[in-house]
Amino acid sequence: MKPLSLRVLFVSFLAALLLFAAFAAVLRWAGFLTVTGSDPNSKVIAAALALVGALLSSVFTFGAVLLKHSIDERSERRLSLEAKRSAALQREAEERLKLEAAIQALRLFATNSGAPSLAIQRAGALFTLANLGQHRLTLSLAGELVRNGELEASTAAELLECALDADDEQARRDAINIFTDYPAAFLTPNGVVLPSAIMDGLVGQPAYVREWAVIGLGAVLAARPLKDWLKMEAYAYAVVAALALAWLEETNADLKSGCGAILSPVLKAFPGMGILSHPRREINVGSIRRELESTLIPAGHQQRLIARSLEDWAK
Repeated sequence: MKPLSLRVLFVSFLAALLLFAAFAAVLRWAGFLTVTGSDPNSKVIAAALALVGALLSSVFTFGAVLLKHSIDERSERRLSLEAKRSAALQREAEERLKLEAAIQALRLFATNSGAPSLAIQRAGALFTLANLGQHRLTLSLAGELVRNGELEASTAAELLECALDADDEQARRDAINIFTDYPAAFLTPNGVVLPSAIMDGLVGQPAYVREWAVIGLGAVLAARPLKDWLKMEAYAYAVVAALALAWLEETNADLKSGCGAILSPVLKAFPGMGILSHPRREINVGSIRRELESTLIPAGHQQRLIARSLEDWAK
């Protein structure tokens, strides 16, 4: 609420005084304050004076209340401004410390001689930047390392997970772009390592991320021959479960169709697959298979490309 100004207080108090003066004038005009010396007249005057005194007391009380209210409001406003200023200074100090920490982390990417540092040092620097909320810088550096094959699959997956969990849509886009651009980077000799946000049904992710995550899952499968996936069936089934869960929970009709186009050839590659046990729910693959077979599945250009690639992969 806007504080009362001194002018408003003065005008209010003056109006109350004028009202009191007018009331006293009316009493005098009516003869209540005229002294005749008689006993009834004395009682009337005493009662009138008592009334006038009570009214005058009320006027000054009213003025005191207005003044106190104004002082309290001004004090609250000053305290609020001081709190906002302190919070702004604290945020500025925190940002400065984060920047200094980020600069120190970047120094871990090279030794004093300028040679590249150890992989574990670079991974530590990337996680430090991610924990400081510098997701875009982290992903820019991680993307370069992934492109050069210098970042382990588990590290890449964890960094993408941090970005996909962040309240930064551009960081989420950057993360999913790395995933779809370099799907083979998430394969390990014995399986695959993927961000939990992608494996758990893409809950809460924007449409762009949901669309390209499904394409990325298809690309991950296509990046390894089917005969090799069959040797590590548990990992293959985990990726298929992530695809199936994304299809089951997608509410956008176009994205669901695109997901179905990718999922259909994948399920054909695993004809014996029945029930998949995902941590979030059981997935009836047979039911999904029947629905996909009985439905004409339109898809976008990228979905069609990966679907064709998976059809050749499944042969």
